Amino acid sequence: GKSWVILKWAQSIDGKAAWTEQSDGRRWISSEQSRKDAQNLRRRAGAILVGINTVLADDPLLTIRPSKGRKPTRVVLDNNLRMPLDSKLLGTVKKAPVLIFARAEAVQAKTQTVDAITQKGAQILAYPDVQGESNLYFLLDELSKRGVAQLLVEGGPKVITSFLRENLVDEVCVYISPKILGRHGSVGISEPMKELTESFGLSQVDIKRFGDDVRLSGLSKKAIDEISISL
Repeated sequence: GKSWVILKWAQSIDGKAAWTEQSDGRRWISSEQSRKDAQNLRRRAGAILVGINTVLADDPLLTIRPSKGRKPTRVVLDNNLRMPLDSKLLGTVKKAPVLIFARAEAVQAKTQTVDAITQKGAQILAYPDVQGESNLYFLLDELSKRGVAQLLVEGGPKVITSFLRENLVDEVCVYISPKILGRHGSVGISEPMKELTESFGLSQVDIKRFGDDVRLSGLSKKAIDEISISL
């Protein structure tokens, strides 16, 4: 079967996923307790996925702290192969695998970049230009072949929306921080979602508190349908 897909993000009340200006006190939207809980989500996952915009903006590590031997594959959706060679991801390939998912045309055109990335030990997966078909199906097939039972999608908003658009989501986990950031907030989570033609609701909803944050999680209709078919 396909990998179980979990979407996870943290947001302010006004739907922002980041501070405009990052400083010591403004590095995270969510509380420390929320971030610890999010590490548990990473522990469940066989792979953790972000888009290239997240890599360019935040230079994340996407590892588990403390690792306790678990090493999920870190996947980057990078259509045009813009991956910075000095990124933390490429600098830590020995600690946990890195898989970069790019358009076949970009891979053919940017041979030097491909060489530099593969020399660092990361793997590049070129997907064919599938007319009208989503490349995410191709990606999930590949991850399933690699034995990834759970994929944790951590963003950003465009990537999260693309999984929703293709109806590939099984579980959603949102950390809501009791802040209204106004002009101090950026990365609007709902902007790309305006393009979704179908509404989306969750079942078996669970609400927990982590410090002052609230975590809202639940299962999609797709997940509920698939569970009932397999029972």
